[in-house]
Amino acid sequence: MARVLLAAPSDSEHLRTELAKVHHVYFGESLSDAVMLLRGREIDVVICTTTFDESRIFDLLRLIRSRREWKHIPIICVSLSHGRFVKDQMLQSVQSACKALGATAFVELQNDSEESAKKLLMTVDKLLTC
Repeated sequence: MARVLLAAPSDSEHLRTELAKVHHVYFGESLSDAVMLLRGREIDVVICTTTFDESRIFDLLRLIRSRREWKHIPIICVSLSHGRFVKDQMLQSVQSACKALGATAFVELQNDSEESAKKLLMTVDKLLTC
């Protein structure tokens, strides 16, 4: 059972529920929450949605990669489209920025559904077994 920090808005219930079936999930919906959780415990993987804390995903990435004690933690960035049309160029730019800032993986999900959460869970499991 991995210790997962899920940095996401409060409406990411399916992601949290599905991850918690297999892993120990710490949930932070603001940058300060995420930092407090990182400081207070060992984290095996960070999952951060692009809508985290009004799009502070890049701030969290920079912070984790700048700290010696955290830079080893794998980070999965997640785009939740919620059925909205997202221009390919915009999504590609966000993905490129995440990779440039040290994200380990980038996952595109259609919404916060059980099916999407299971797709994310497969990515987490694959990453943790490498």
